[in-house]
Amino acid sequence: MIGLFLGSGFNFIDQVGISSWQWDGISQSQSCSIYASHIVTNKELLPRPVDPKGKTSKRIHFERNVIREVAGFAPYEKRIDALLKVGKDKRALKLAKRKLCTYERAKMKHGEMSNVLCRMRATGGGKKKK
Repeated sequence: MIGLFLGSGFNFIDQVGISSWQWDGISQSQSCSIYASHIVTNKELLPRPVDPKGKTSKRIHFERNVIREVAGFAPYEKRIDALLKVGKDKRALKLAKRKLCTYERAKMKHGEMSNVLCRMRATGGGKKKK
């Protein structure tokens, strides 16, 4: 008999008298009560305040863009930009990984710097000559 073991040798399914064929009949998409004999539907929950965590608002996005425009790029970001300009994508990614310590952060920074470079090329370069 397949059972759900809780603690030292206590078999919950054996205690309530449900055999393995009754337990296997309940699909994983359905919820069930504590006794696993009465199948119930999932309850619709209201959105929690923590759900939008990590999503940037319009105001924060605007502020970060202003800061980026005023402060410019960090030295390692300038070096990544220079490497991307000459076509050394792999070297730029390795530099980003070394500076940011994780591959995921490096991929995000590499993509961000690639987008900056594409926007600069689309607008005809970063600086206007007089």
